[in-house]
Amino acid sequence: MSKEKSRSNKQDELAARALKEADVLLLVTGAGFSADSGLAVYNDIGKVEAYQQRNLDYSDVCQPRWLDMEPELFYGFWGQCFNDYRETKPHEGYQILRRWRDDKVVNANNPIAEELRSRIQNKYHLQRPFDDDGYETAGLLTPYKVDHEDPNQIASSFFAFTSNVDAHHYDVFEAHEIHDCHGNIDLWQCSNRDCNTGIWRAPLDHKFEVDKETMLAPEQKEADDSSPNEVEDVEKEGSSNDKVGSDDSGPAKVGHVKASGEERSNLLQYMPPGLDKKGWKDIGPLGNWPRCGHCESLARPAILMFGDGGIHFDVAQCERWEIWEEALMDMVKLKSKKEGVKLKVCILEIGCGLNVPTCRDLSETTVQQVARLGGDPTLIRINPIYPGVPRVLSKDHTIPIRSKGLEAIRRIDQVYKSL
Repeated sequence: MSKEKSRSNKQDELAARALKEADVLLLVTGAGFSADSGLAVYNDIGKVEAYQQRNLDYSDVCQPRWLDMEPELFYGFWGQCFNDYRETKPHEGYQILRRWRDDKVVNANNPIAEELRSRIQNKYHLQRPFDDDGYETAGLLTPYKVDHEDPNQIASSFFAFTSNVDAHHYDVFEAHEIHDCHGNIDLWQCSNRDCNTGIWRAPLDHKFEVDKETMLAPEQKEADDSSPNEVEDVEKEGSSNDKVGSDDSGPAKVGHVKASGEERSNLLQYMPPGLDKKGWKDIGPLGNWPRCGHCESLARPAILMFGDGGIHFDVAQCERWEIWEEALMDMVKLKSKKEGVKLKVCILEIGCGLNVPTCRDLSETTVQQVARLGGDPTLIRINPIYPGVPRVLSKDHTIPIRSKGLEAIRRIDQVYKSL
């Protein structure tokens, strides 16, 4: 066995043991995690010919200004992203992570989970994300409601923090234990800053029409006057709006994912129903550009873009994350000072790169905070290119694994199940 293979096996074993023994699991995911489903990573998503001909890269296209300057381009990009994400099935690693999550929250007799949940519920009684003043108040702050009076809707010994905007976490994890820090493709908002509305869910049956050669989306879809036989022939030949399947010509990019083609059978099963039923205007079967149902202005994804000063953040979700983080740190400190117990907190970071280092920064800050308050943190950093950790973090608290996410999860799970 080579030294590299031996080291890999050792790191996998250390990671499995850290996951098994942890009192609390914080999952932190970036674009590399979605790449295992066949979706594009930051460096490749905008590398399509239509953009290259116009000297545009991802950071150029991913800007809200296009909605005013050239809505065809804006909806071409975001519409194709919407289609790609909606039609791509999350990879099997999500289900493995769900099982590890359940070991902390459901299956194990874990008193830490109940104690943390109780501590969070007490904080909600003092600091509610929104009042019970009715739909108007709640609708401005969140696209859906999480009932904080229900213990089953309060996070405990697991939380998922992600910079991914594909909303795949909602197929697997509970909405009250997810924080998508940049928003997600299934939540939309009005582009008119004078429109006093919040965030809405996109309809489950919507699909954008995009010309993949030009990456432009028309305002209206073409009427389909074909006979049933003609439609069947077109589907056999393929079109720019076919369902997502594998594309072996280079890395994944918008409109050209490398997915299995399997149906996304659990689509958003854990995302609660939307509160604002009027937000997404009914634009009819031929409508392609979504509009606000309150003022009829064009709608945009509630996703943080480059040069973006108009995004609506899900305030209630942000506060759920902040309260969970605050309660965790309170508990780490209490266990250390009053009971002499080092709470074991495992931060499992997968596929977080350096282009937008939000997730890496969070992981490293969490390790430092937990250690400073007397806890026992472990950062498992899985990345095929940048698994390294800064020198300020003790080697005793870090397990770097140079690997793609799904490959590492599978290997670690084999060890995990044997412990």
